[in-house]
Amino acid sequence: MLINDNASTNTATSTNDAPKPEQTNSSSTVTKESAVRLIENLVNERQQWQEAVYKTSNDMLYGLLQRCYGLYSTMCEKNNDGKAAREGFALYLERNKLAFKKGTHTLTMIVRCVFGNDRRRVSAYSIVLRRALADGIKPFDLPAFIRNAGGVEEVRLAKSPTVLTPKQRSDIAATHVDKGVLATVKAEALSKCLDLAKTGERLVLIATQQADGEVIINAVIKSDSVLTAALSSYYSDNKKTWKEAEASAATQSKQDQLGDCIEEAVQKQLAA
Repeated sequence: MLINDNASTNTATSTNDAPKPEQTNSSSTVTKESAVRLIENLVNERQQWQEAVYKTSNDMLYGLLQRCYGLYSTMCEKNNDGKAAREGFALYLERNKLAFKKGTHTLTMIVRCVFGNDRRRVSAYSIVLRRALADGIKPFDLPAFIRNAGGVEEVRLAKSPTVLTPKQRSDIAATHVDKGVLATVKAEALSKCLDLAKTGERLVLIATQQADGEVIINAVIKSDSVLTAALSSYYSDNKKTWKEAEASAATQSKQDQLGDCIEEAVQKQLAA
């Protein structure tokens, strides 16, 4: 099922009411002009649909999402209204025997209650509301936020500016890879798989680990896309360690700077 902005409205059109292609009798022929007129008529009908049924459907959807977002906003309040909203939501979950995994965002839980079990739809609408929350959007402004972004799908597909692309991750990983050497291998069979004119360029080796710690190199892959994917994966596996090391280094640098300042102040005091 495709996710679209009018997914929440069940608008059924009878087959008898559906627009029919222009009828031609056996003696008529299609001309370039008649084909142009047919396309123009279809464009006009699409505009009428978009300005009526489609727009109305989206307005209803955005209104529902706004009320879901408003409920969450009320539940976050530290007053009697917030307490009543939280207790009422918990009671609804209990009565309807709804359970969620620990850590599920409350907005996702609300959307799931309202829109049912369609995982893709729930995910899409939850992403929209959580993006609005992250951007500090007020409930009253939610419909305008979605419209200005181009609709639910545009908000869902939009990437956070802090999210790195696979190429960016691989570039970062490459700088760390260059700093270390695990082993040096040279073998005639391996050399035959290499283009020695590309000395210094990276490649991917497929290897099999042995019980005694020995590694057998089975194949060489020279694909740039495979290399990017491998480095990107290496980044994901090690980014936490790298960030912790960077933070530790930054702290040590500040301590060194502080020590230098103290030493300089002492020397000035002794010289005075």
